[in-house]
Parts: sequence; structure tokens; C-alpha cells
Amino acid sequence: MRDLLLGCALLSHCTPNASEASEQMARFYFNLEGKQNVDDPGGLAFENEPQAFRAAQRLATDLASVKPALRGKTCVVVTRKDRLESYYLSV
Repeated sequence: MRDLLLGCALLSHCTPNASEASEQMARFYFNLEGKQNVDDPGGLAFENEPQAFRAAQRLATDLASVKPALRGKTCVVVTRKDRLESYYLSV
């Protein structure tokens, strides 16, 4: 499951490349909670919350497609630790 989380297509489509990343970009962590629990130790940098939220939506959609047993039983949790904010999206 960890490989799926890290290798998900959303990561290559939604994250800026290293040359575009700056110190001012916020870091978001994409964890799974529920039937399957996975912690994202490194997180990903995004320019803003809507961009990170779209990535989380894509991850939830991809997980529901690849792992149907997680539907309705697992959430993608997007966390921004610098603000102690979390957003939950059902798979």
C-alpha cells in the first residue's frame, strides 16, 4: 500500500518539479486512515491548499479504483503540519 501511495500517478501530475520548489511552498502530508493506515513521512510541497486538495482527490479516486476494498472504509488525510490543519477525503 505504501508503494501505491508514493507511486500514485497523482504525484507525478500534481507536484512541482524540484527546480520549481521553493522554501515558501507549504508541505502537505498524505496519510491513509481507516481499514488501511499508512503514514507519509516526507510529504510533498505545493504552492497552495487547492493544489494539494486536488492531489488528495486524485489519490482517493486512484485508490478506490485499484483497491476497491478500501471504498468507504479508508480516508486520505491531507495534513499541513505548520498550521495543524487536516482534511479528510473518503476513498
